Amino acid sequence: MTHTIANLLGIIIDPIIIAGFIVLLYFMIKIARTLKVKTREISDIYHGKGGKNYVNKKSHTLKQIATAEAKWDDVNTFKGEYSDICAEYSTCASLVPVFPLLGILGTVAGLILQVETQDVGAIFSALNTALSSTLYGLLAAIILKAFESFAIASKMNHIDADLENFELIFNTAVAYRRLDEEDSKDE
Repeated sequence: MTHTIANLLGIIIDPIIIAGFIVLLYFMIKIARTLKVKTREISDIYHGKGGKNYVNKKSHTLKQIATAEAKWDDVNTFKGEYSDICAEYSTCASLVPVFPLLGILGTVAGLILQVETQDVGAIFSALNTALSSTLYGLLAAIILKAFESFAIASKMNHIDADLENFELIFNTAVAYRRLDEEDSKDE
């Protein structure tokens, strides 16, 4: 029974690793492309058309604050869409460590096949199964993790920073508006 399961795993593990790698890479490329567009969108929201800042540091005028308030709706819409992208990314990122585990599973299956045979050709075939599944699993994980780090995480960090800066500017504008309203009441 163990020999049959190990033999079956030895046959199907490499194609499973390769197919899983291709599917996960496809979804990660899709996320990276979406993040590229979202990076431009948040930059336009944050910097505005023409690179204006939302708070006039000298006058703290309501016109500037109203602009920030109008942009706040855009940011909230963006945050909802970005949250969905982050959920997809989280799912993909959590699947990357599965590939080395599949490689180890193939290694164990190959070693079981190797132990239960006396035929030299079968021993080398089992060793090939063991080593190839480990190689495929590790390569898949390394490539996906590198792609994740360079193509996805850097864009997410940029978007997170722009969102944080926009919230800071918005909160500053609201605080200035309240101070201006209080000053107006005192006069």
